[in-house]
Amino acid sequence: MRLGTLLFRRRLSREPLRPRLSCRGLAFEALEDRRLMSVSTAANLLSGMAAPLATAADVASAQPFTALPQATSVTPLTGSTAGGTSVTLTGSGFTGATAVTFGTVAATSFTVVSDQELTAISPAQTPRIIDVLVTTPSGTSGNDPRDQFVYAPPITGPQVGSIAPPTGSVLGGTSVAISGINFTGATAVTFGSVPATSFNILSDTQVTATSPAAQAVGSVDVTVTGPNGTSSTSLADLFVYTDPPAPTVTAVSPARGSTAGGTSVTITGTGFDGATAVTFGSTPAMSFSVLSDSQITAISPPGTAGASNVTVATANGTSATGVADQFAYAAGSSASAVGVYTPGSGQFLLRNTDDAGAADTTVPFGPPVTGDMVTAIAGDWNGDGTATIGLYDHTNGTFYLKNSNAPNSTTIDEAVQFGPTSTGSTWIPVVGDWNNSGNAQVGLYNQTTATFELREVLGSSVTVVTFMYGPAGNDFLPIAGRWTSGATEDTIGLYDPDNALVFLRDSNTTGVADNAFVYGSPVYVGGSLAGQKIPWRPIAGDWTGAGTDTIGLYDPGTATFYLRNSNDGGFAQRTFVFGPVGSDTTPLAGAWNAPVLTAVAPNIGSTLGGTAVTITGNGLSDATAVTFGTVAAASFSVISDTQITATSPPSTAGAVDVTVTSQGGVSAVGTADPFTYTAAASLASVPDSQITALRRAGLAGTVDVSLTDSIGTPATDSADQFAYV
Repeated sequence: MRLGTLLFRRRLSREPLRPRLSCRGLAFEALEDRRLMSVSTAANLLSGMAAPLATAADVASAQPFTALPQATSVTPLTGSTAGGTSVTLTGSGFTGATAVTFGTVAATSFTVVSDQELTAISPAQTPRIIDVLVTTPSGTSGNDPRDQFVYAPPITGPQVGSIAPPTGSVLGGTSVAISGINFTGATAVTFGSVPATSFNILSDTQVTATSPAAQAVGSVDVTVTGPNGTSSTSLADLFVYTDPPAPTVTAVSPARGSTAGGTSVTITGTGFDGATAVTFGSTPAMSFSVLSDSQITAISPPGTAGASNVTVATANGTSATGVADQFAYAAGSSASAVGVYTPGSGQFLLRNTDDAGAADTTVPFGPPVTGDMVTAIAGDWNGDGTATIGLYDHTNGTFYLKNSNAPNSTTIDEAVQFGPTSTGSTWIPVVGDWNNSGNAQVGLYNQTTATFELREVLGSSVTVVTFMYGPAGNDFLPIAGRWTSGATEDTIGLYDPDNALVFLRDSNTTGVADNAFVYGSPVYVGGSLAGQKIPWRPIAGDWTGAGTDTIGLYDPGTATFYLRNSNDGGFAQRTFVFGPVGSDTTPLAGAWNAPVLTAVAPNIGSTLGGTAVTITGNGLSDATAVTFGTVAAASFSVISDTQITATSPPSTAGAVDVTVTSQGGVSAVGTADPFTYTAAASLASVPDSQITALRRAGLAGTVDVSLTDSIGTPATDSADQFAYV
């Protein structure tokens, strides 16, 4: 019997051939470029017969040795019994492949990608584990655990592959995106054993569901049920219930109001459902209403001037405090807001609140210029409680002042020539009420000589106050404000941008700083600008409406404001971007749209309250509160920007000031706003008065007869008694 053909090679020394058996037949050692030749049958060799030497013909017909193909991995490892799975094989020797078989069944199709990779489409088969074999002219790969492929029945029921997010509150309400297969026709989605509050089938591979409430924290399986069954559970479908977070407050609007309280405040944040309390500082709101999980409206209680944190409490805790929840109580003075001036456009951009956003008012004023020809300023030039814009022209040493921020007004209300006439001047304008006159006045600071010149105006009298402050030849920048709570006039200060130092003086005289501290950084820290000098512009304003001015900085390179609520070193309480980026942009501070009252009618009413009062003025359209003295009006209604109607609250006899609070601040107290409370008159004390009335039936006994009019209802006494008999 012929067992096969023996392949051998011949050495140059003509030594006998030494065949070597392998697991797949006979194999041989390779020497240089010698060829393998067929010379004898295996039977002859095994029987001990000497093998004859190869002939020349044998040598000429011999073929080079080629390795067999072999698959070392199969991806994916499983596929449907229906076939059609695209399978990738990696291994070696795939070049020239002539067949790919799944077990004994040929692949539907295959493609040789390279000698180490090919792809094939699985044919249909019954459930089983088979070897994927590759055939080339050299032969067929052998069975190997690494080439196995599992035929599994097709999955017809739903299967969950992932969920997002994987966590949510035990209160429920989390929207969960479920990804998987076979979701078409789904009839239920459950979290553990509890049905989802609702669900929506987006496609055969995606469902969204709202988590139901849970009894306790912990993980549950999210399953989908359809016509062909319910998805099996796995780690991929786990949803973890957690304790609900405490509420958060992200914004309050308006962010300021009267110390008398009564301001309607909208609070924005998260986790407000079930809110049990809203507090301003440590004082509960007068009332509040939960509009949604993210919004509450509350009425501010009376408070002291300054900033308070607004917090919301629920069963899950109380919101943490931060800059975003601050509400500034203003005591009869308007809190400052920011603005910027861009010389290149000749426009003032004014913001009514100290936060990011679009300009509330845009005022064109002055021609577009470049360089340091003009410097923007702002102040309450006419003492009406509203800050308005102005310009200082370095070319002629003149201040041009406006008493209105109306966008369409081009009127210059006052031109004050005060200062040298030179574009290269080192004189820098500064503004303040130097003598407690109620009006903002102008001044200049000379960096070369370190000299302030302040122009004080009182009636028709004009006085120039001159004094030195700071080192000569400096690049310090001047500021002004009322730095302490007891200050009655604005005093000067300097900011050293090279060292980020603030020097404040409590009087407009030569001397050392009464308060000095570090604020800001001379250079950028981190980012693409790290190490570069910051072109700081200092400003000062009453950011909280407390009656005291504090420091602020503006970086024109990033259009960012950094405002601090106290005059000491530390981080900014408010940081926000406003205005365009530009090295020549000038920051401003002022109460741009504070309400102004011109009349209150009637200006007298009963101590019992209830008097309908018409308030006339300007800037009333966004009023958030009306107060009579320190007591909020019983009610009020905004009729227009120039008129409000309000109902007086009860009070003791005497005169009080009526004030209006808006996002622009609180109306200044003046001669136009007093309201006088009077006690209700007794019927016996009203002369020449007579009323005829038809009495109602009554029980026997004595009753008091009372008269109510617009002033109120008088107190009862023996003069008004009527006896039923």
